[in-house]
Amino acid sequence: MLKRFQILFALSVCLVLSGSLPVAGQDSLPELTKAKEVLNTGEYLEARDLFRSLLKDSSGDQGGKVLGYFKTFLAKGEYNEGMAELDAHLKESPDDPFLFHMKGRFLTEKGQYHEAETTFVRAGMSRPGFSRNFLELGDLMQITGRKDEASGFYRQIAAEYLRGGLRTAEAIGIAGRAFARLEDFHEANQVFRRAYEIDPRNIQNLTWWGDLFLEKYNNADAQRTLEEALSINQHNADLYVGYANSLESLSQKESLANKALEENPNCVDALNILAQVQILDARYDVAK
Repeated sequence: MLKRFQILFALSVCLVLSGSLPVAGQDSLPELTKAKEVLNTGEYLEARDLFRSLLKDSSGDQGGKVLGYFKTFLAKGEYNEGMAELDAHLKESPDDPFLFHMKGRFLTEKGQYHEAETTFVRAGMSRPGFSRNFLELGDLMQITGRKDEASGFYRQIAAEYLRGGLRTAEAIGIAGRAFARLEDFHEANQVFRRAYEIDPRNIQNLTWWGDLFLEKYNNADAQRTLEEALSINQHNADLYVGYANSLESLSQKESLANKALEENPNCVDALNILAQVQILDARYDVAK
């Protein structure tokens, strides 16, 4: 227990001392910019092909390439396939922090929380200031009931933002998510607004902003934000889950949850919505 605490403390110190590095660096190639835009619009298989080609070139923003490529597997719910690809890449690049980070996200989705934590910690020690890694590690601690440890990481991200260390829309959105996790909803809203001013098409930020409105019981603004996101990307399961959670109608919730599962058959949040709908609709046998 003490050793784990010391490792986690060292990670938090790394974030403070290093300043947060851009999540995926700056786009140096038009091909990478195009691949990220295709990913953002939800054309995941096309994006996968583009990122796969880019990964063959070891120059440039390797972090952006790795994160983008494996996000296509996450978005489609192809966790086993993604893990197999990750393990193959790790044989060639055994110290790559971005590969370990994405492996941690796959392991989290598969419910392998202890292994995910170990993997996130390894990614963080290899790349100090990897703010998205800290966010995922904090979320994992929330899942496993370690709220104080989770809050510590969220506060470090928030502090780095307030120091001016987070500048890209993606990085600022991570800070917004951290403020939301800390239940500082006013600051989170302001941070997401700033990220939106930099990049109004960033699907991850729009999804998280919609989640923030849902937490504030502001369903109208949640729907407006999610509708804007859906006008950009019609294949993101999280958007359908968020919209379903903003509605009262059981039939509409069920329809949107099923749509989410069409995009990601392993979307746990969508499955949970269907179970809740079936219970509320007295379909107990189906819910089981």
